Amino acid sequence: MNKLHKKKDAGKISNTETGAIPQGIDLPSTSELYYNKLGANLLLLYQFYLRQETLLEPEIKMALWRMIQLNEDFRGKIRLLHLEYLEKDTVNLDAGWEDVKAFLFPMKEEPEAITHHIERDHRIVEYKEVVSELLSLNI
Repeated sequence: MNKLHKKKDAGKISNTETGAIPQGIDLPSTSELYYNKLGANLLLLYQFYLRQETLLEPEIKMALWRMIQLNEDFRGKIRLLHLEYLEKDTVNLDAGWEDVKAFLFPMKEEPEAITHHIERDHRIVEYKEVVSELLSLNI
């Protein structure tokens, strides 16, 4: 038999049942999915913060710092955001909270400096609610 015939047989075996999960694929656990969702929402909020469109609550700041400490990819994304918005690289994100907070959160905490846009503000509130909910789950 030729190679084409083998390909057709392999295709028949792999297309066993529609909607079935193929063998050999690891599904992430629920906590991994929550962790990824938390990371994505924290990055979005941090981006809004660097654009001076929102202030960050202390628990969100601590969650950002903790995520930086635990996840190397997240740390790299924070560095990229700093390069994009602040046009400078952060030197040592592995340092303790007291050493990191000055350059991780450089914006002044003045609410009047925040510009308002209804749709964006609604989105920011949703992100904050998701982050608060995920933090309460202790994942």
